Amino acid sequence: MAFATHSVKNLFPTPFIMAALDPDVSSAINRQLIDLLFKKSEADSGVTVSNAGGWQSDHALPEWGGAPVITILDALKALIGKITLPIQNGQAAPGLIEWKINGWANINRKGDSNLVHTHPGAYWSAVYYVLTDDNDHTGGELELLDPRGALPLMYCPLLRVGLQGHLTAGNTELHKPKAGECIIFPSWLQHSVRRYTGDATRISLAFNFSI
Repeated sequence: MAFATHSVKNLFPTPFIMAALDPDVSSAINRQLIDLLFKKSEADSGVTVSNAGGWQSDHALPEWGGAPVITILDALKALIGKITLPIQNGQAAPGLIEWKINGWANINRKGDSNLVHTHPGAYWSAVYYVLTDDNDHTGGELELLDPRGALPLMYCPLLRVGLQGHLTAGNTELHKPKAGECIIFPSWLQHSVRRYTGDATRISLAFNFSI
């Protein structure tokens, strides 16, 4: 005897949004950003927060990043506005959200990484990739930790849930970034950047959206 029907509903999902600008637009603004950020890093020693090595700017990027950053933020605000639902008096109230935004730039080279961290005080976090290394064997991936911790593996580490999207439950997910790509995720999601072992220069911009 078998069930006549069955269905699967994935409860408590964690959104991870991947977006990309038009290639012509991203190519143009990336050239401007590379020049801007190299000059900035030469004149400013930067800060150390989650970065293990590399250079990280102050968190006022939206104020000094100029037209390229405005282009990225305009796209981000439009997309985040579509995926965020304000609540008033317990009811959904779609409308424009006045976000408080900060952001910074990262320049990483061989041996650099970012330690596991979250972005306290923000609702959404986003990363825009300016320069990347497409080699799959040089590290530098964005690593996202399962928010349930190791719980799915504690009882029996030899078993996995055999449904699409569940095989890595209790482990981490890796995302290999590409230039011109922008990702968005909840700011509470623990993440890190794996140690980069290649010889290229990697540049990214990070933004926090809070209210």
